[in-house]
Amino acid sequence: MGIVAKRSSMTFYSDPTCHYSHRVRIVLAEKGVTVDIEDVDNLAIPEEVLALNPYGVLPTLIDRDLALYETKVMMEYLDERFPHPPLLPVYPVARALSRQFMFRIEKDCSTQIDKITDSPEGPIKEKARTNFFRLTLFYERIFYFGRLLFGPHFVAIEELGCRPAQ
Repeated sequence: MGIVAKRSSMTFYSDPTCHYSHRVRIVLAEKGVTVDIEDVDNLAIPEEVLALNPYGVLPTLIDRDLALYETKVMMEYLDERFPHPPLLPVYPVARALSRQFMFRIEKDCSTQIDKITDSPEGPIKEKARTNFFRLTLFYERIFYFGRLLFGPHFVAIEELGCRPAQ
């Protein structure tokens, strides 16, 4: 965590093609947070971000004197700083199940997306595309039934891990 000069607003440095950045953008939108979003080319990261982020990667969230550079930490911070609407259920068992489900999505979907975006054309990329397509069909059913059970405005934090930014 980096310490920055006093600021009056939140700034989110984001690569518009990065699914990790999209997750945080979705949380910001779901919570209705006012934020300055700086679209940054991953190959031309600003000096300010490089000075605050020891890994020199995107996304990076800066809020007043706090700099965060890990997606899950950003989402948890935003959920705690802006508690309404909550992203996780209130009850501990339901929260634990949601976190476990998020882990599954991270393990299943994110690895496939990373292979799709980082691999050259060929069998590895094609297999990742096929796997990701199958996974989206599987998770689509889960989210659909979640809406049936919890209502049309149900947005699970787990869903944030695998849907594109609006």
